[in-house]
Amino acid sequence: MNTDCLSPGTCRGDDPDEPGSQTKGDVHPLDDRPAHISDNPDSSLAVDADLLEATHADRLIQWIEQAIPLLPQALGRVDLAVLDDARIMALHDQWYGLGSSTDVLTFESQTNGTKEAHIAICYDQAVRCRGNHPEYVVDELLLYAIHGLLHCCGYNDDTDEAAATMRSQERVILQKLGRGDVYAQGGTS
Repeated sequence: MNTDCLSPGTCRGDDPDEPGSQTKGDVHPLDDRPAHISDNPDSSLAVDADLLEATHADRLIQWIEQAIPLLPQALGRVDLAVLDDARIMALHDQWYGLGSSTDVLTFESQTNGTKEAHIAICYDQAVRCRGNHPEYVVDELLLYAIHGLLHCCGYNDDTDEAAATMRSQERVILQKLGRGDVYAQGGTS
């Protein structure tokens, strides 16, 4: 993933000196869900955000719930986990053979013809990008979640043109959520 941090600076997922994600596509099809992602059959959104304070987790969940209907493609179930570096690194290594941390890992599956999204986002990467300011870290995690959801809707960021299209769609969704143009707040696009 090549998501820029929302704050000023050069923290980018495609910087080889920065812990971040690979620059190739992130979507990895799965037949089975990673065991670390919660599986609540009564909800189309399941979020594991134990690393966040309850009020920040609630805010993130609320924004993701509002973002899902704004996606360009309908998704069925969405599982999202906020993980630390160690857990992200283990998944990154398991599925991509890369032993580094990353901001977001996106997986998808199909159940009865409905596409499902399974997304892991990295709390530690958000802190590195935004500092230890919980409200800004939640904004960063929201960006990671939207980026992962867009991957499951067919968006990619493996070329400059594709990345620009994806960032444009991220901006639209974030603005509709009342988060403003986050890239204009100091992120480099």
